[in-house]
Amino acid sequence: MRLLTTSASLETTFERLIDRHKKLSFAVAWASHNFPGHDRLLKHKRKIQQGIVGIHFYQTHPSFIEHFLSDDRVKFFKDSSELFHPKFYLFETSAADWSCIIGSANFTAAAFSTNVEACLLFDASDDPSGATKKGLDKALARYWKSAESFEPDELEQYRSLWKLFHQRRKGMAGDFGDKSGGRPPLRTPLLKTPWHAYYQRVLADEHHGIDKRIAVLEEARRLFETKGSLSHMSKAERQGIAGFAPDGAIPWGWFGSMFGAGVFKNLVNANSPDLSHALDAIPMRGEVRRDDYLQFIDAYLGAYPGNRRHGLATATRLLAMKRPDYFVCLDSENRDGLCKAFGIKLGHHDYQRYWDSVIERILISEWWMSPRPAVARARAIWDGRAAFLDSLYYTPKPRTR
Repeated sequence: MRLLTTSASLETTFERLIDRHKKLSFAVAWASHNFPGHDRLLKHKRKIQQGIVGIHFYQTHPSFIEHFLSDDRVKFFKDSSELFHPKFYLFETSAADWSCIIGSANFTAAAFSTNVEACLLFDASDDPSGATKKGLDKALARYWKSAESFEPDELEQYRSLWKLFHQRRKGMAGDFGDKSGGRPPLRTPLLKTPWHAYYQRVLADEHHGIDKRIAVLEEARRLFETKGSLSHMSKAERQGIAGFAPDGAIPWGWFGSMFGAGVFKNLVNANSPDLSHALDAIPMRGEVRRDDYLQFIDAYLGAYPGNRRHGLATATRLLAMKRPDYFVCLDSENRDGLCKAFGIKLGHHDYQRYWDSVIERILISEWWMSPRPAVARARAIWDGRAAFLDSLYYTPKPRTR
């Protein structure tokens, strides 16, 4: 009997035992792929006797499921009414020659490389009466009876949900793709702020711009819903969306005034197809995915061939006008406050990190995930709740907005 307390000892022991024994059965809560243990499993795939894998919280990687899609020796625990959480690996050659690893380690790349795990290795010599082995066999039979195979169409549905939950889990764990760190979620008050408190902070805007902000977002929504694309709007309407139209019935300067962005203004006035195509990548309703955002950035940058006069301010102004529930315009008047709130730093051209460091944090905020209010005024702010971060961190420069 031996205790395995490092990922290296776990991986080495797993590989040694699967090489030596004739059969393998396993039951784990989650499984992933693309790590040495997984490669060794595929090499000895013929040795699998029974494998039962949980998929709760969509944590099992879809590629693992795909590897065993047509293999009736591996099944999956789909019942969401209870959490399937065992973790053991049973290696067998005969009734008198078997070994088992049991403990905290799932069959994942993290468990076999970076996690802090603790497992116990024991074999037939530690079980002279055979009672423990009999218990393992009974557990496997019970799990197997409740497990099911995956159908191809189910896998595609699962893959979509896995992508969504995978990104959210990264945020919950404080992994935002932000290599320079950033304040962990539990130490970021803004993420823990409930909706009612966030709403009251917005209403307490010392610049008294709430009604003007609501008017801007409602008109922007009307324009996108009636015109569809930026290129279908009039020059004056495009200028409004872009944040440099003169104030009139709609005070377009709120949520980021772009009067000083000369190249951007020229592109908007000339009805740049790239800017319009960029915004077309962002859906008007429903989930906005990271891939949607990256498509937007590719098209947006295409409008500036050979010119560096682009930046997050103008890009995020457009995004905040189309989807104010997801995006905040990050400009010189709110950047310092917002970055300080999240404990991050962003450069003028840090497009990917804007999503990874800002948007991913927003999407796990308590106020962002709250249900839509019933009261009209609160509902209007909730519909633009990400963009309204500007009202919390807006510090005007010494010039007329």
